[in-house]
Amino acid sequence: MPNIYRRPALADRMTRQLLRPGVLDEGLRSGLFLSGLRRTGKTTFLINDLVPALEADGAILIYVDLCHAGTGAGGSGRQGEDQRCPDRR
Repeated sequence: MPNIYRRPALADRMTRQLLRPGVLDEGLRSGLFLSGLRRTGKTTFLINDLVPALEADGAILIYVDLCHAGTGAGGSGRQGEDQRCPDRR
């Protein structure tokens, strides 16, 4: 993998907010949703910084890539995938 911009301080801060929320952060406990422009490093941040920080603190994680989530009920998701993510085949 090419050099990436690591964000361990952000991952540590988000880990604290998710696993040990303060009074004003209680609503964050139920999960995390990242959205943004394509190819800006969201998945890279999750895989290389946030997931390791959360797992090191004992969290059990579920990661869903909505672009590749499929069509449900046993479908392959290939048709929807091609329409939503033309460069990810």
